[in-house]
This record gives sequence, C-alpha cells and structure tokens, in this order.
Amino acid sequence: MWKNKHVIIALLVAPVLAILAWFAVDRMVAEEPQAAVAGGAYELVARPNCRYASGECELVNNDFQLSLALSDGVMTLNASHALNGVQIAFGDSAGTYGVPQTLEGAGQSWQLAFADASADESIRVLASAGGASYYAETSLAFIGSAD
Repeated sequence: MWKNKHVIIALLVAPVLAILAWFAVDRMVAEEPQAAVAGGAYELVARPNCRYASGECELVNNDFQLSLALSDGVMTLNASHALNGVQIAFGDSAGTYGVPQTLEGAGQSWQLAFADASADESIRVLASAGGASYYAETSLAFIGSAD
C-alpha cells in the first residue's frame, strides 16, 4: 500500500482539501456583520468573565463593548463608543427587577453608587449610542469577591 504513489499523494492532498473546504463553506454560509441602525435594539452577549468572581464583566456585540467593574461601592461602566445614556436595573434571584437607575457620566465613562447586592442577583443594562439601543442581562457573579 505505501509503495503506491497514488495512495501517498491522496494521503497528502486529502487533509489540505478538507481544510480548504472548511474555510470555503464558512465563507459561503457565514452571516455578514451589519452596522447598527438608528432606532434598532441590539443584544449584548456576556463574556465568560461575567460568570465568576473576576471583578469585571464585559458585554459585547461585534465592535460595541461595555465593561462593568465594581470598586469602593461604585459601579463603573466603560464603553468602546460614546454613549448617550445608560440605565441599570438590579434583580433578585426570583427574577423580579427594581426600578432602573440612570448612571452619571458622559461619553465613554459612566458611574453609579452601588447599593448592597449579592452575587446571586442579576443585572439588566440598557445603553444608548448613536440612536441605537444595546441591552444585556447577566448575573452579578462577577462581584462575588466584592460583597
């Protein structure tokens, strides 16, 4: 079998063709990213650091990113784009959310005096930028070491 040159060439060419087919199929069926449209609402996805006591939580949608951090009783939100406004609502483990609170700040940096909360609770974030709204819901597990 190993003396047949056709088998040897097939063993060398097959992996290369498989890799090329992988990328070709991805290129044909992949969804193209589209720019945010004014008046649209876009969901932000919580990165893995939001699931454990990392002290920081990143929420992303393509190139739009929000970073939440807690230090000295102040929730700080930093954004990749200039924001028009940000609201946060805290919820308990039963899924009941309180009244949304508006963060203080301008541009890319926003802050809120942080009330007592536990890592079992959750948070909803609504940010407005360029006429579009970005929203997310995640747990407060990332503050686990801070409460």
